[in-house]
Amino acid sequence: MDVTGLRGMGGALEVEGLEVGYGATRVLKGISLSIAPGEFVALLGSSGCGKTTLLRAISGFVPVASGAVRADGRDITRAAPDARDMAMVFQTYALWPHMSAAQNVGYGLRVRGWDRARIAARVDDMLRLVRLEGLGARKPGQLSGGQRQRVALARALAVSPRYLLLDEPLSNLDARVREEVRHEIKSIQRDLAITAIHVTHDREEAMILADRIVILDRGAIAQQGPPEEVYNHPVSPFVANFMGATNALEVAAEALPRGAAPAGPGPFLVHFRGEAADLAAPRQDDPDALTLDGRVVQISYPGGVWRHAVEIGARRVLVDSAVRHAPGDAIRVRVPRAALHVFAIPAQHETAIIAA
Repeated sequence: MDVTGLRGMGGALEVEGLEVGYGATRVLKGISLSIAPGEFVALLGSSGCGKTTLLRAISGFVPVASGAVRADGRDITRAAPDARDMAMVFQTYALWPHMSAAQNVGYGLRVRGWDRARIAARVDDMLRLVRLEGLGARKPGQLSGGQRQRVALARALAVSPRYLLLDEPLSNLDARVREEVRHEIKSIQRDLAITAIHVTHDREEAMILADRIVILDRGAIAQQGPPEEVYNHPVSPFVANFMGATNALEVAAEALPRGAAPAGPGPFLVHFRGEAADLAAPRQDDPDALTLDGRVVQISYPGGVWRHAVEIGARRVLVDSAVRHAPGDAIRVRVPRAALHVFAIPAQHETAIIAA
């Protein structure tokens, strides 16, 4: 397979002070972001946070109120979408239903005036790249969802863009196919060293694909960094919750293990993941962990472990354990210091101190 013309083509991208609004509503609030050539960046956030608007502003499909977008130093803020050297892969595939897979892949090349022999050679290369060799004659309706998404990816790559933009391209696929395609996307991106920006609301997908995760909240960047940094060191309760540390409790400073409390008298807001805690019968406090007494109120079995809903004062937390505890059991939740994310309690937060 000849991908010589595609390899190493990724460019740098800079977004500076980007503002986008619809009417009186500001959707993006001064976004600034620098992306290195060949970097894979995931824009992660819940619905309405601005991640898709940011992607579309970068691609030229959404007008910018203020700020700048630069590609390899060239200002493209007002450039037309087809003048930005970018290709988009959509959630809905956006394939021509009357065309074969091969015709869809070659469509952009025909628009650019390539001759038939050159198009045929590039299409064959692209179909092999996405593991669809032998299926070029099939129409989209004759392909599975995963295969259609591979056609969309091949079509985007065929025109040798410097930037690959992915707008939740895997959300319509079932779990098994989604896992397979996400690894293929990452492998292709690395092989070609193309600059990629991927919009998703799926934390695991962002962790697997991205070199850097950018978490958006209400039109602003809440945190950015390598996946392991954002996962292990969230800078706010919002980020901790979004990255899976969904158990949240308000605790007094003296309840925290040594070295866990930030500066200040407390109380503090503590976030932790259910798989990072353990359950045991009530026993002595552990100086290297947060220990909280509660009662099991519900259990479930998601696979591999038992998930326990534990009531601690007025709050409930979810804790996974290989050992099944019965509803009504008095239990102690132990969270090691390294698994705790401790924050000052935000203003206007409804406080219910459950540990002192």
